[in-house]
Amino acid sequence: MSNFPDFAEYGYQVIRELGHNRAGGRVTYLAIKTGNTEGGCDVSPGGDRADPTHASIPQPDSRVAIKQFQFASTSGASWADYDAYQREIQVLQGLNHPGIPRYLDSFQTAGGFCIVQEYKPAESLAVSRPWTPTQIKQLAIALLDILVYLQNRIPPVIHRDIKPENILVDDSLNVYLIDFGFAHIGEGEVAMSSIVKGTLGFMPPEQLFNRELTPASDLYGVGATLIALLTGTKSIDIGNLIDANYRIHFQNRVKKISQSWVEWLETMVEPKPKNRYSDAATALEALKLVEVSRTPQVVSSHQIVQFRATELGEKLTQTIAIKNPVAGTMLRGRWGVASSDRDRPFTTKGHPWISISPARFKGNRVHCKITVDTSQLMAAKIYDRELLLHANTSQKLYRIALKLRTAPEPMEAIKLPYRLLAVLLSLAVATVWTWPVNFSSNFLVLAREGTIGGLLMVWLLLWGIISSVKGMAEHPAAAGSGAIAGGVSGSLVGATCALGFGIGGMTGVPAAREAAIASCMLGLLAGAYAGLGTELFVTKCYKQWNSSDMARTVAGAIAAGVAGAWPLFAATKSLTSGSAFFLLIIVGILTGTAAGSLVDEIDTQTRRKRVMRLRTKQKANRGKLSVPKYFSLALSLVTVAFGMSVGIGLQVGFWRHLFAFLPLLVTGIAWAQLVYPHWQRSRQVAEYHQSKSHRIQP
Repeated sequence: MSNFPDFAEYGYQVIRELGHNRAGGRVTYLAIKTGNTEGGCDVSPGGDRADPTHASIPQPDSRVAIKQFQFASTSGASWADYDAYQREIQVLQGLNHPGIPRYLDSFQTAGGFCIVQEYKPAESLAVSRPWTPTQIKQLAIALLDILVYLQNRIPPVIHRDIKPENILVDDSLNVYLIDFGFAHIGEGEVAMSSIVKGTLGFMPPEQLFNRELTPASDLYGVGATLIALLTGTKSIDIGNLIDANYRIHFQNRVKKISQSWVEWLETMVEPKPKNRYSDAATALEALKLVEVSRTPQVVSSHQIVQFRATELGEKLTQTIAIKNPVAGTMLRGRWGVASSDRDRPFTTKGHPWISISPARFKGNRVHCKITVDTSQLMAAKIYDRELLLHANTSQKLYRIALKLRTAPEPMEAIKLPYRLLAVLLSLAVATVWTWPVNFSSNFLVLAREGTIGGLLMVWLLLWGIISSVKGMAEHPAAAGSGAIAGGVSGSLVGATCALGFGIGGMTGVPAAREAAIASCMLGLLAGAYAGLGTELFVTKCYKQWNSSDMARTVAGAIAAGVAGAWPLFAATKSLTSGSAFFLLIIVGILTGTAAGSLVDEIDTQTRRKRVMRLRTKQKANRGKLSVPKYFSLALSLVTVAFGMSVGIGLQVGFWRHLFAFLPLLVTGIAWAQLVYPHWQRSRQVAEYHQSKSHRIQP
C-alpha cells in the first residue's frame, strides 16, 4: 500500500516524491492528472469551490508537480497564512515565461493546501554535476532572463529564495525557477510581522535584516548560486565562504575563470545593494560581455610600425614587444600579413616583402622582428599594410598597421663622361711610357727625309702656326689662362727635375734656375695651346659658350707639367730623338685638354642640377650621391696621376721594380673611390628604370 497521499478525488494520482522540506511543511510530488474529480469541482484557497471547467482543461503532458503545504502538522505554519498564499497564487496565475513552470491548479485537503504546477523533467542545481565555466555562464544568462521578466512586471516580483535547490536544469541546459513560496510582490520593506524567509548564505543582508527589498536583492542569490557551482560548494557549506561583513570570499578557488567574470560575481554579491547591479537587466548586459575562462591578453609595444628607407633596395628592421600580463596563462601567437591586391601572391616562404620572426611563438614576453625588403618596391612611395596577430586570447585577432616610406627615386648626381675619362687615362699613360712616342717619331724621321713628306710637314707646321694664332686671337682669355698656369707649372716641374737629375754638366741651384726659365717659356706655349684646346673642345663638342677658368687652368698646368719634365727625360735618355720630344709635348697638350674638358663637363652638369632644383624649389634628393665642390678637379688630377703610375710601371717594368706598385696602388684606390660610387649609381638607376613595370605597387 502506498504511503503517498491520495489526491484521487481532486483528479490526480501521485507517482513519487520529488523533494521535501519537512521543517517548512512542504513536500513536492510527481503526479499524473486522471481527470476524475469526485466533487465535480476543485477547491480554491479560501475553501470555496473553484470553477469545475478550470480543473478539467486537458494538458499536453498529463504529468504534473503537486506541492503540498502541511500547515496542520507543522508548528511553524498557521491557517492565517492562507491569505498571503492566496494573493501570491493569484500573481503566479498571471506568470507566463518558459523558465517558470506554469500554475495549473490548487486545492485544499484535510492536511493542508496543494498547488499544482507544470512538471519539468529536470534536476535541481543541488544535485552534483560536472559543470564547465561556459555552461555555468549559460545557466546564469538564462536565470537572469527569468528575473528580468519578473522585475518588469507591475508590480515587480522578488523571488527572495534563489538557491541551487530552487533552480532546475534539464539535459538541454534549459533553466527553470521554482518555489515562489517566499516571493514578495512589489518593492519596499517586508511587514515586520512577517518571519524572515529565505536560505542563509543565499539571502542578501537587507533581506536577512528585514529591510527594504529592491530588484538587486535577488541578484545576491544568483551570484551566490553561481559561486557555489564554480567552487563546488554545497548549499549547506556556503557559509564557510562568508565573513562577518557578509562578503563572500571565493577568488582563490576560481583561478581558471577570467578576471572580468570574477569582478562581475563580486559585484553581484556586494553586501550593500547600492554596490550591486541595479537590476537583472543591467547584470545580464554586463555578463554578456564577460569572457568565461581566464585567457591571455596581448599588450603590444606598437600599434603602428613605421619604416623610412633612405637607400634603394634597403632592408629595414624593427622589433615589436608582445607581452601577456595575465598570470597563470600562456600566450600563443601566429603572425600573418593582410592580403593586398597590390602584392604578389604569397608563396610557401611567406609575404613577398614583409617577414616576421618568429612567425609563431609561445611565451608571455616575446620580441618579434619585423623586416621589410624594399628591393621589389617602387621608390618615393608610401606603402600601407596590416600585420595580423592570431592569438589564443578572447579577441583572437589583432591588427597592427605597417607604414613604409620608400627611398627617393634613384638619380645620378652627374653622369661621368666615361669615354673622356678613358681618353685622359690613356694619354696620361703615354706621358710617362715613352715607347709609343719613340715608335711614332721614327715615322716622322722617315717622312721628313722624303721630299713629299718634308713638304707635308712644312705645310702642317705652317697650318698649325696660323690656326694657333687665329685661335688665340679669337679666344685670348682661354689661351691666356692656360699660358699663365702653364708658365708656373712648367717652371716648378722643370726646376724640380733639374735639382734631381741636373742638365748637361750643371747641377744644383744653377741647373734648377736654367731649367725653370726654359720650362717656363715652354710651359707658356704648351699651356696656351692646352687652354685653347679646352675652349675649342668644349664649344665644339659640348655646344657650350665657353669653358671655365678652372678647366683652362687645369689644362695648362698639366700640359706644361709634361713639357717641363724635359730634364728627367734627358737624364734618363728615355726619348730617342727630338721628334719624340715634340710628340711628347703634343701628348701633354692633349692630356691637358682632356683634363680641362673633364673638369668643365662635370662642373657644367653640377651647375645645371643646382639651377633646376632652385627653379622647381625641389629639396636635395636624399637618395642621390652628393658632388663635392672640387670633385671635378680631384677626379681630373687623380686620373692623370693614376695614368702616369701605370706609365711608370710600364716604363721601368713592374716585374723589375716592385716599388712601381706603390704609386699604382695608391692612385688606383683613390681613383676607384671617386669613380666607383657614380658608376654603381648609374647602373642602379638603369636597373631600377628597367624593372619599374615589375615592381610591387603601393
